[in-house]
Amino acid sequence: MKFDCEYTITIKLNDVYMRPGHSSDEFRDKIMYEGKKQIKQYLSGNLFDPEKKIIFEETNFELIKP
Repeated sequence: MKFDCEYTITIKLNDVYMRPGHSSDEFRDKIMYEGKKQIKQYLSGNLFDPEKKIIFEETNFELIKP
């Protein structure tokens, strides 16, 4: 059997700071940078989140009909 699968990791970022005067693109870049940093910590086992308040995992799959 063949499946279409999706594994999603969602990162919740709190308290992202930037000085005033930055563009929305710069803020978006900052959010991506902080999110990637959290994902690296999570995947390497260095992020302690036993209550799952920062990291949310979701798995979905669907059978592909032949």
